[in-house]
Amino acid sequence: MENKFEVNSKNYWDVRFSSDWESNQGREQTRFFSNIAVDNIPSWLVSNINSNRYNICDVGCAEGDAVPILSNKFYKSNVIGIDFSQEAIEKAKKYYPNYSFMQSAIEEIEENYDVLFSSNVLEHFSNPFEMLEKMILKTNKHLILLLPFQEYIRVKEHFFTFDYEHFPLNLNDFRLSFYKEIDGAKFEHNLWPLKQILLVYTKKELFDQLDISLESLTSTVPIVETELKKTIEHYEKEIQTNKLSHEEEMGSLKIELEKVKNKAIEIEQNYEKLLVKFNIATTENETINKEIKRVEQLNDIHFSQMNKKEEELNSIYNSRLWKMARPYYNFRSKRNIINRILNYSKRFGVKQTINVAVRKANDQTVKKAHSIKHKAELKEILAQHMGKEIIVFPPLVDWNIPLYQRPQHIALNLAEKGYLYFFCTANMQYDNIDGFEKLSDSCYLTNRFDLLQTEIDSKILHLYSTDMNAHKELIDLTIANGDKILYEYIDEIHEELSGPIPLEVIQKHERLLKDEENCIAVGSADKLYNDILEYRSKNMALVTNGVEYEHFHIDKDMYNVPVEICDIVKKQKPIIGYFGAFATWFDYELVIKLAKERPQYEILLIGWDYDNSIQKYMLEKYSNITVIGPIQYKNLPKYAIHFSVSTIPFVLNDITESTSPIKLFEYMALGHPIVTTDMPECRKYESVLIGNDYYEFVEKIDEALDLANDVSYNSLLEKEANENTWSAKAEEIKKLF
Repeated sequence: MENKFEVNSKNYWDVRFSSDWESNQGREQTRFFSNIAVDNIPSWLVSNINSNRYNICDVGCAEGDAVPILSNKFYKSNVIGIDFSQEAIEKAKKYYPNYSFMQSAIEEIEENYDVLFSSNVLEHFSNPFEMLEKMILKTNKHLILLLPFQEYIRVKEHFFTFDYEHFPLNLNDFRLSFYKEIDGAKFEHNLWPLKQILLVYTKKELFDQLDISLESLTSTVPIVETELKKTIEHYEKEIQTNKLSHEEEMGSLKIELEKVKNKAIEIEQNYEKLLVKFNIATTENETINKEIKRVEQLNDIHFSQMNKKEEELNSIYNSRLWKMARPYYNFRSKRNIINRILNYSKRFGVKQTINVAVRKANDQTVKKAHSIKHKAELKEILAQHMGKEIIVFPPLVDWNIPLYQRPQHIALNLAEKGYLYFFCTANMQYDNIDGFEKLSDSCYLTNRFDLLQTEIDSKILHLYSTDMNAHKELIDLTIANGDKILYEYIDEIHEELSGPIPLEVIQKHERLLKDEENCIAVGSADKLYNDILEYRSKNMALVTNGVEYEHFHIDKDMYNVPVEICDIVKKQKPIIGYFGAFATWFDYELVIKLAKERPQYEILLIGWDYDNSIQKYMLEKYSNITVIGPIQYKNLPKYAIHFSVSTIPFVLNDITESTSPIKLFEYMALGHPIVTTDMPECRKYESVLIGNDYYEFVEKIDEALDLANDVSYNSLLEKEANENTWSAKAEEIKKLF
């Protein structure tokens, strides 16, 4: 269909979306750009958005292909896509019925959004800064932009080329908080072989609260490292070749350059100093200007030849054969190197230019050195454990989170069973790993999941149903390589646990359950295991949670009571205890009833506020209820050993009916009577007293206190605890291999 409308008008885009958008890989490009954006967004920003559940608007969403990807990354946020093309929005709603979309121009929407995301939109405007101003007015917290960068030969729908000088440090009441160049040529599918730049602008008051570091802001200095170094070298050669008259000044610059190269590069300074440095006006050096003109004249000699080359290659560029065009863009980039370095010299001075060049050259050397070091570390680890099957757990949670969960326990115990296990971390909050750290004889913590993917030929990929980050491409690659997948279905896939569930997550889950040949499926509870049975008849097992028995089976130490509970223990009253998460599935009303019915009991609740649900119950007004925050796993038994009765007061719903509580087995190892509500996974064990309603729960607490010194009951606790150790669970999984 011929598009006769003005380029980039509303009618033009309606025609594009109804005709050739998909045939020209428009949807693939949208997914490609949004994936590289979320993969490079800094961890502090992901944490800030998720922890505050900021709502997100994808401006210019086209047919909606970025919205599920954003929802997957920001799993606690509501994400909406808007586009001024009605045709695009209708298709988005058709393709993604579980997500929200709206047809509107940005200036017409009534409400503001916490976060605005815009990928490859602004280049379509001849004056993109007018649109940028409109976007800023609709943004409360963060503006995230992904743009083509240094696109000197533009496609016909692009009307603006972005370069370094177009990005101010301050934009109204927003500050530039992050930027990063991304080389599209490194991606095999070649949907965009040029550069993209990712920028984040943050509201000033929020910027100050977040205390964004200089290191975060300058993760990419706006000069390409290798090009800048080569440019300075080329500049010096031009000066020497043409025998520029000011040899004395250039000689002093060379001496200064050598001195700078020998100095330490690590420079610590605050962000305000950086702003000052970038805004200092430098006086122009007339001698340097003359030299610049001479170099520019030399460049002109080559321009006519280059223009001829451009005309030949433009036909290839317009044919969309990007791979063939890549050498040209490299060639074009080199032509502009001198202009960029000379412009930078004009703005900031030759000394600053040299400082940046040397610093970035050194950073590149450090980066390469780290990569070489990590490869050598991995090679040594593989040599030490030659012959062992290898299991790789992709980044999902940090290893050093306060409460160890199933992934950490299974990792250590599979390693004890003879596997070489790599637990990968994204260093989100609790880890700070660079390379490989030995956790046990055959278990390693690493931040180099990428290296494991390329350097290990045969492995088992260990995935959990709670992993919202494992994309289809990772599974495709694993199967294509002939590797196996261990898939653990450990929780009901439910919005109360992880927020809105993208369709891709459901599709991935069903795909793994159906694939009997490439994937081993493990369910942690009867209900989950029954779900697995609907999809397959082999390579599966029921493996509940377990306990590190020796860690929890300790003696009570009355001389070293933790400070937070000293006052409670001194009262010498029965302590009814709980540790774990506080969330919508925790029965607060049941605990309040217990406190009212049994004022002679002390109720001690230890854990973390998962969803802020605890606040509305105001437990602090009950004198016999004490709530303390989460306790590190290594110290938790020192607190829980003072329980008289251990409890799990959960409401009954889809989540708790599918839960195998880890704390249940840890309670068994503590050796205290256990009372829970009527959850299926608790009913399995003889040592557990079940309260079917509020009144019976309170009665079971009384009954449990009478069992504290019952020899046969305590023997039953010990027996069931030892039957459910993590070592036993790892052995059950090993049998599947």
